[in-house]
Amino acid sequence: MNNFEIPINNIELNSEELFPYVKMGNVDEAIVFMKEKTNCSTEEAYEVYKELKQMVKAKPLQQWERDKYEKEYKHSTQQQNPPKPQITCPYCNSTNTKKISTASRAGSIIGFGIFSKKIGKQWHCNDCKSDF
Repeated sequence: MNNFEIPINNIELNSEELFPYVKMGNVDEAIVFMKEKTNCSTEEAYEVYKELKQMVKAKPLQQWERDKYEKEYKHSTQQQNPPKPQITCPYCNSTNTKKISTASRAGSIIGFGIFSKKIGKQWHCNDCKSDF
């Protein structure tokens, strides 16, 4: 399929930038990409997506193309969403922990003042209920 420019809000997007999203069926990611690049509405982005989807349906993907786009998509999403580190409780070694929100710490300090148990604590263990 030939590359071509897609005009959206007086901004030209290259079809090659959008086809990986369309070919993999990632509607939401395609719409977000178009909105970020062109400041268009969700409706405008969806209309462009539908038109490109019709073009893609006319020519089915070969297995190597599917593998290529899937690999590129996985690589790009891994860069955007790096894995979160596992925080381990120092008391029971559980990884069932959550970050103590700023609002929770502030409320505790307001309620208990300098006697608050959350001063200097960032994490809460859901298993042994300790803050650390």
